[in-house]
Amino acid sequence: MKKAMFILMVVGLLSSIGFAAKKLSEEKIDSEAAVEYQRVRDLRYDIASLYGVKGVEVIVEDLYEDEKEFGFNMETIKTKVELKLRLAGIRVLTEKERGAMPDGPFLYINVNVVKVPASTSCAIGYTIKFKQMVELKRWSPHPYIYGATWGTGSTTVITGKSDIDKEYDTIEDMTDKFINAYLTANPKK
Repeated sequence: MKKAMFILMVVGLLSSIGFAAKKLSEEKIDSEAAVEYQRVRDLRYDIASLYGVKGVEVIVEDLYEDEKEFGFNMETIKTKVELKLRLAGIRVLTEKERGAMPDGPFLYINVNVVKVPASTSCAIGYTIKFKQMVELKRWSPHPYIYGATWGTGSTTVITGKSDIDKEYDTIEDMTDKFINAYLTANPKK
């Protein structure tokens, strides 16, 4: 009888210890989640919109003759941007992978060249936007559409012949801005 009581006490004690350990573990997880929530909440909204994003597809807008004539190439732009993302540890998605994700995240890149008539001058506009599915709350039912939640841009005026590598550097610098924002929202652990 004493042995049975002793066993019951040990089992009860172990159960209590296990429950307390589980409770402490849950509190620690809740505490860590609260700290992480506060960290993300304190970020600018555009950076915070990148939190939890598991990867991006890179989509380059079709180039027109002026961009091609200037020396831009869609595949070169896409390859340079994807390489920078991979080197930063950001997963590059295929179209199929992106389509399987509920937020469908992608990095949209647009380059526009506008020639000044009767001149060797031109203006180049660059845009990089992070787009994902967003919900329109003002409509009912609430539809989901693609919306840009982060972006950057740049404009350059070129007089005479320009070095195309310098122009690709502008795209890479803008990609660095995205990488910095992404890593701010999703720091490596």
